[in-house]
Amino acid sequence: MEKVVDLYKEYGLSEDNPFILGSAEIRLMRISDQMSRMMDLRCALNNTPEMRVSPGEYVQLFIGPELMMTDTDLELRTNQEFIDNAKGDVLIGGLGIGLLIKNLESKLESGEVSSLTIVEYNIDVLTLVRPIFSEMISKYNIKLVNGDIFTWIDSIDSNVVCFDTIYFDIWSSISPDLLEEGHELMAEYSELLSDAEEGYISCWAWDLAERKFREDL
Repeated sequence: MEKVVDLYKEYGLSEDNPFILGSAEIRLMRISDQMSRMMDLRCALNNTPEMRVSPGEYVQLFIGPELMMTDTDLELRTNQEFIDNAKGDVLIGGLGIGLLIKNLESKLESGEVSSLTIVEYNIDVLTLVRPIFSEMISKYNIKLVNGDIFTWIDSIDSNVVCFDTIYFDIWSSISPDLLEEGHELMAEYSELLSDAEEGYISCWAWDLAERKFREDL
């Protein structure tokens, strides 16, 4: 997977020029070699190797004071399975910084992904992120919907609307909430899969969450 930081920098994002609208803020973060080594040590002490961050520049999305998403190593690793499995008509819950849009570009271009619908709850996030990907949105007719993924299914006709790939990426951290809410969402949205056997439905960082909180299942 590829980071999206260069796209945001081309659009004017810098450390001195964050993008701010309402509750949403997008920042540029720089991780030095020293900071990366300190993070590696902290990860080793806490037994959280998945949280390592390489030196470089990254995009951060905040909603209020909460860091919701970045394009760091963790995000690239934990979303790779979805990118590998995405095909046909794709539904994503959660826009974030548009990382998944960018990394589906080659499949949209080849036609392996035939349509992409993204449901995002926060209108400020939609408004900030949409211009960064305006060319792709227009070229591939990507549908961005302002809605709550927990209730959006009630607004559509499940006898008419279906998807080959469904993915939920709405959590800011790997937590017990991810497992509880993820189970709920996958159970409900599985009825929208065009093929229950061949279709793909999952959540961000699902394997990590299961390993971390297995005893709570």
